Amino acid sequence: MYEVSAEQTSAFGAFSLTYLTGEIDGHDSLAADGALPIPGRFFAYYWNSSPRMRLTSSPMMTSLR
Repeated sequence: MYEVSAEQTSAFGAFSLTYLTGEIDGHDSLAADGALPIPGRFFAYYWNSSPRMRLTSSPMMTSLR
């Protein structure tokens, strides 16, 4: 879950994002010149707690509501 305070946005107010992902074995990568392993993930869905932010989402996400 990712939380954003009202001070961190220009007009949306405070909100949270929750992501649903699955880790995929064998699809990891490295960052920081190979020093930081990053698990391979498949992004499946997210939930946004802000009604105002949801109204400005992509057309695909808007049509799923």
